[in-house]
Amino acid sequence: MIGKFIDYLIGKGYFEISVTGNKDVQILNLLKDRGFFDCRVTGEKIHLSCSGSDIKRISELLDGHGVEYKYSAEGIFWLAKRVLLRRGAIAGAVLCIAMHSFFSNMIWEIDIIGNSTVPEGEIRRTLEGLGVYEGCLKDSINVKKLYLDYMTADDRISFAHLNMDGTTGVFEVAERKQPPEKEPDKKEVCNIVARCDGIIYRADVYSGGCEVSAGESVVKGQLLISSFFESRVSGHLLRRAKGTVFAHTEPCFEMMIPKKRAVRGESRICEKRYLKLLENTVAIDGLLPQKTSGQYERRVDEQSLKLFGIVESPVKYVKASYTAFDTKTEFVGKEQAQLMYKKAFEEWKSGFSKNAEIVSEKTETEETDEYFRFFTKLSCIENIALEKPFKISET
Repeated sequence: MIGKFIDYLIGKGYFEISVTGNKDVQILNLLKDRGFFDCRVTGEKIHLSCSGSDIKRISELLDGHGVEYKYSAEGIFWLAKRVLLRRGAIAGAVLCIAMHSFFSNMIWEIDIIGNSTVPEGEIRRTLEGLGVYEGCLKDSINVKKLYLDYMTADDRISFAHLNMDGTTGVFEVAERKQPPEKEPDKKEVCNIVARCDGIIYRADVYSGGCEVSAGESVVKGQLLISSFFESRVSGHLLRRAKGTVFAHTEPCFEMMIPKKRAVRGESRICEKRYLKLLENTVAIDGLLPQKTSGQYERRVDEQSLKLFGIVESPVKYVKASYTAFDTKTEFVGKEQAQLMYKKAFEEWKSGFSKNAEIVSEKTETEETDEYFRFFTKLSCIENIALEKPFKISET
């Protein structure tokens, strides 16, 4: 083993010399002072070896006497020389490394974990609006700011965090725990307030005092029907307010669609091997696909390395088998974006229109270098009455 390593380090040459008649002895006499070894004669061929430093001298001698021959060389210096002569290979390697460095700095897949009642599609749409989508650069994401922005955009989430796992972004959420709904107490005194902003269209009061009139503008939380009302016989009474209040409202639906996105292609099984010391890892396999999110992990085997086969070391040999997906960038055109928006809008409208009558809708489109923005403003008539328990506190 040591001898082979030394041969590879200093270089070694192999010659195959063609001879005719009985000239093999003459040729060997010419080369006797050139330092060859491992010589053997088979038919009309002479096979011999030499050190890397003697290759040039033997070649010049054979060329000077017009002897036909072939030779090959091996060793670290000869390998470096061949690589330097192949400029195309060097350029390809440099380009490969540059592309790997560039694409490794992008998110090519987003996994959503932790949600149970909030639809995954709505989470993805909110993330796209905040600049996190498949195909975006990691450096463009401020993780701390993303947490605050997402919490502001979706009040159903109590915690959100984006973790980077190679080229996969794992978005972890925790849904806000809603208190269990209590069955309404029909004897409990309640006011009726506005569920959202609007302009009063009609108020039907069955119990309580009406505090608004048709054409009046109201804001969210404003009192509509009071539990206090005046009776001609008994004076002021306190009862549970009942009624419906219809108002003109203008709800909005907005969606931002990036112009480029990552599309998943064919899958393949890959193995990744690395050494692990505490939380630090060193890859053994080199440049392998970096999609190693838990969703696609198949098997992870860890073995502690032992010194001299006896003492267990803190270094572990890890072999992970997982499914990797080929991805490519797909550019989204305006027509395709419109279809995507229409599908999402119809899903939202089908749920919203159960409690409202849609009078009109108007959609606006905005286009930038990075995304399409769609904004639809509806004009509706809906019941905005919301019961709110009336509590009297002692002071």
